[in-house]
Amino acid sequence: MAGMEIYTDLAAGSRLLRSPVSGRPLELRPLAAGGVLVEPGRRWPVVAGIACLRETPGGERVLAALEAGDEGLAAAVLAAEALGSRVDRVRERLGRWLLRRPPGHSPAVERSRRRLAAGREGGFAGVVKQLFGRPPWPVPATAEYFLRRRADPSFAAAEALAGAMLADSTPVLDVGCGAGHLLCSLAGWDPRGRCLLVGLDELFPALLAARELLGPRGLLVWGEAGCLPLASDAFGGLASVDAVFDFPRMASAVAEMERVRASGAPVLLAHLHNRLRGHLYEGRTPLSPGEWLELLEPLEPVALLDERVVLGSLLGEGAWRLDPSRDVEALEPAADLVAVAGVERIAASAPPRPAKVGAWRLNPAYRVKDGEGAAGDALLFRGPQRYISEKEEAGGVEGFLPREVAIPAAALAALPAVELPAAVPPALVAARVVLPLPPGLGGDEPAVVGPGWPPPADPRPRRGGPLRALREARSRLRTPSLVARLRARAAAAPEGRLGILMGHQVTRRRGPDPLDLRLPLATLQRHVETLGRIGDFLDPVDAFDRLKNGNLPPGLSFTLTFDDGTADMLDILAPWLERAGLRAALFVTGPFAACCGHFYWDLQRAGGLRVDPALLAGHPCFELGHHTHAHLPLEPLGDEALARQLEPLPHVSRPWIAYPLGTPAAVGPRAVAAARAAGFEIGLTTTPGLATARHDPLRHPRMPLVDAPTSGLLRTILSSLV
Repeated sequence: MAGMEIYTDLAAGSRLLRSPVSGRPLELRPLAAGGVLVEPGRRWPVVAGIACLRETPGGERVLAALEAGDEGLAAAVLAAEALGSRVDRVRERLGRWLLRRPPGHSPAVERSRRRLAAGREGGFAGVVKQLFGRPPWPVPATAEYFLRRRADPSFAAAEALAGAMLADSTPVLDVGCGAGHLLCSLAGWDPRGRCLLVGLDELFPALLAARELLGPRGLLVWGEAGCLPLASDAFGGLASVDAVFDFPRMASAVAEMERVRASGAPVLLAHLHNRLRGHLYEGRTPLSPGEWLELLEPLEPVALLDERVVLGSLLGEGAWRLDPSRDVEALEPAADLVAVAGVERIAASAPPRPAKVGAWRLNPAYRVKDGEGAAGDALLFRGPQRYISEKEEAGGVEGFLPREVAIPAAALAALPAVELPAAVPPALVAARVVLPLPPGLGGDEPAVVGPGWPPPADPRPRRGGPLRALREARSRLRTPSLVARLRARAAAAPEGRLGILMGHQVTRRRGPDPLDLRLPLATLQRHVETLGRIGDFLDPVDAFDRLKNGNLPPGLSFTLTFDDGTADMLDILAPWLERAGLRAALFVTGPFAACCGHFYWDLQRAGGLRVDPALLAGHPCFELGHHTHAHLPLEPLGDEALARQLEPLPHVSRPWIAYPLGTPAAVGPRAVAAARAAGFEIGLTTTPGLATARHDPLRHPRMPLVDAPTSGLLRTILSSLV
């Protein structure tokens, strides 16, 4: 990426760049590889076309690498600052103290360099998977987020508004641009390159991914949102999508956006979480509508939109019109908000289509059900993807990204296509079932769900590393005293208590999991053996009958439950239960969730394929309970949809229900009342705690079983005995 074409936009936009230290203009000069931005007494590196305007400990090593013609090393040094682990940082400090190495020499540098080289062979998707989908990056879901971003409902709303507000503006600044998806859309609306696009982010590896997505287009800046290294009054349009609540200094970032904004320029701040509504992923600082308006007041005039209203409006066919509002009370029910400034009304002759950024493809969230569908049609199912389920936590948008949809077989056969095939109904484009995707973002799973999917799990063992070994050693030392305290406190309790233990996917070995739901069998065995020294394990039928009748054994007792029955329950869990002489309650979903797609670990190819409940119902180690038909949060659903989710499932013989998600936002008074009316006698949430006869039988707490030292589980139980 050292070709000078990368620097076309950088040279054109150099008048926009200012030193974050002195505020002076910067002059661009080429080096053997990359370039450098110069101000009196200081130099700022330009790596892979990214203007690096942040103070960095390895800055001198980066400049030396660029002068020597090694841009790959320069990029690795900067990437390692975000991708390094605590062990890497300790080793770097030891190298500086003992071997007198200069800053920037870290084991993470060579690892980042190898991964960058390997990732660039796979383009954007390869870089994202190498940098964000592997340890020590702490949240593997980041890779899934960047790869699936264009199929996400919140991005569809932001893209549509950007097309209406910013497509004719120049230059445009995207603050918190991440992997560059919104910049990619703006470039798609401007194929001749007349608009100067600027993306700024505080995460350098994300900018490396954005450079792969954008190619030579766009000026990328590594800087801080709270201190923009950009000229005042310079930008004809500003945007920030799914980022504002993550800025460490939100008020400073808003003030800086107003400083660099040209007078009256449009501003779009999309996907702002509402603190008044329950959310799966609330971000660092969710606010209420009134608090958002107060924070964004410097962008006057600023107003808000309900993101769900924006999404619903994309499904229409006539004139497209949105009226931003400052009515705080009317906006309080909105799960997510969009803030706009510089516009009074957003209107167009028709709802905007997705930006033409690549070939038209089937949304990678969808799979074709083999052998299903009416004559001439194919039947598509959408799996419960993380970033779609976030929207559905708030009730979803009727008609947008439907869970099940028919598509003409001729249209499916014509995809992918450079131009939208005439056989594709416009409604499928409006609903984002079919959309244009850049190369490499069409999904790497098969389009048809059939035998042999998913592929077998990676057989290579994954080790937890020295820090995890240290934590587990400390846990083993603390466990005996915790066990003794628990036994003493449980014996003194006036009533018996039941620890309902909750697991999800059981695996043979440890592996990364963004939702912390994978449970290695060795960890499960350690948890159960330790808890068996405190109280007895009861058969779930006996445990729930005793709980309902108020005759639990004195002290503490336990029972095992697992949600989302998958193939590993038969392959891994059942043999262990037989050897241990235990039984478990297994809460299964309906046929839709079993055939349509994969839960999150299935997308990660972890071997979690869902199985026919009939195979589980006849097993002597399991008692089957109800986990709804489609694993949707119940509280936000309408009355009819709620009743459908609670209808009896085949093979489920016990009147028990484990609520999907199980959080207070997903299990409110309506959900509990509906479960009671449907005849359920036991209801289980995901709130940690010990169950007693005094609890509402339809709202019992559970103790999560996760891949962590047992001492943490013991401390949680101990705190529940207060």
